[in-house]
Amino acid sequence: MKFQIAVVALAKLLSVTSAASSEQDSEPFNLIKLGSVDGKNYFYNKDYRTWFESRTFCMESGMKLASIETASQAAFLKTQHNTSTFFGNFWTSGRDAQMSRQFSWDDSETEPTDSIGLPWGAWEVTLEYQTCVLYYSNAVPKFLIHICGFIYGYTLCET
Repeated sequence: MKFQIAVVALAKLLSVTSAASSEQDSEPFNLIKLGSVDGKNYFYNKDYRTWFESRTFCMESGMKLASIETASQAAFLKTQHNTSTFFGNFWTSGRDAQMSRQFSWDDSETEPTDSIGLPWGAWEVTLEYQTCVLYYSNAVPKFLIHICGFIYGYTLCET
């Protein structure tokens, strides 16, 4: 009798664990949609990652790291700033082009520019290469440069 009760209890436990695991597997990638502009849909995730991990995360989510290429995209992201949700440093697809302080968007190879209304912030990075571009969501947003391999920023994806 005790053996049967133990078997039934174990079966129920395995059933609950399996159901919880299935629910977790079917959960989205914990992405929050910011909205759309210029045909792009922007999403973010607030887990700290390296630039490389962020790029992989977006790709595994069926997206790519975000590029901010137009004034309307920059203005849209500025309007989304919120001190309790969308704030802080977010990895973008910008990375160095193997030339000191020369950056390009990963997918288009065009250069990020401050002419879209996002200035470059001063940042203490000693490496000339292996640096990537962050979008700093704040009351005064800007582009920042940081070492790609550091776990430093959240993730900004686009479709």
